[in-house]
Amino acid sequence: MDNPSYGANQVMLTKNNRENSLIKKFGRITISLILAQALSSCTYMKYSSIQAKYARIQNADPSQVNLKHILSKDTYFIFGKTTDKENKYPNTLMAASAYSNKFKQHERVDTMFFTRSESHYGLSIPEGDYTLLVHADINKNSIFEPTEVIGERNISINSNTAPDKNKGHIDIDLSSARTISWAKPINKPSMAEKTPSLFYPSGTIRNLGDSIFDPDIATLGMYDPASFMEHAPTMFYALEEDVPYKIPVIFVHGIGDSSRSFKKIIDQMDTDRYKPWFFYYPSGGDLDQLSDFFYKIFLSGNVIPMGDVPIIIVAHSMGGLIAREALNNYQGLETENKTQLLVTL
Repeated sequence: MDNPSYGANQVMLTKNNRENSLIKKFGRITISLILAQALSSCTYMKYSSIQAKYARIQNADPSQVNLKHILSKDTYFIFGKTTDKENKYPNTLMAASAYSNKFKQHERVDTMFFTRSESHYGLSIPEGDYTLLVHADINKNSIFEPTEVIGERNISINSNTAPDKNKGHIDIDLSSARTISWAKPINKPSMAEKTPSLFYPSGTIRNLGDSIFDPDIATLGMYDPASFMEHAPTMFYALEEDVPYKIPVIFVHGIGDSSRSFKKIIDQMDTDRYKPWFFYYPSGGDLDQLSDFFYKIFLSGNVIPMGDVPIIIVAHSMGGLIAREALNNYQGLETENKTQLLVTL
């Protein structure tokens, strides 16, 4: 004889099993959220401690190098081109440096290394008066010596000369090597070989597996933008050499993220028609400064003139704010690049 309670018991057992499964699943999710929050808090505490250390150092032994790491202080981004009219240094390792006398005599505040003349450089510096020097490793001993200075320019950077905290067109004419006695030797850093480019700045062509797109570098961009800029100085990256007929799709990541977050989209792109570009920025930086820089690099037509080729922008989260504000900087000039489509995620 059948047990009339058997079916009901099975239903209750199934229900209990589901509830237990849901409880376990909810527990795992809760633990994951707690761990994520704890790790985030630990990261915040770590970098808060680092910021406090920078402040203590600045009080005890002030320097421009230390000052640019303090988040509460303004940092300016300057960029320009090394013009080599006589084509003396087409394939020569170079270094562009900014020197300040504000706190210490001839303090080297920032340096960018690149592999040829007629290339763009970018430097991150606090307010002040600077001497910009370009060295060339002429004797190929991996040391930029005081006798190998091939370009020099003096500039003053402050809220009046650079109200948007960006200053472009600081081009430096290159000439024959001369000696600057106060310029100390600069050792060539140990740099992994990157794909060379005839059109982009040195080190611009990368793959999304490159270490500069790792989470720890992206996190560094949130809490210490100046240190981030030492790893990713150009903020503009591409996957391949430039091809003029392809339509550029500029990807702008969100806060605490990197260009790698777009990999699944990139993998599905028709790269015969489109070329992925990336605006890889320190997400703890000033949004107005970043959007102004985005406009000057990608939209103004002065740095990357596109002519009639349209531009597409794909931006995630906070990257959408940067892209939208950059579009607001359009001045209606015929020479500006044309944005055909903006997609925000």
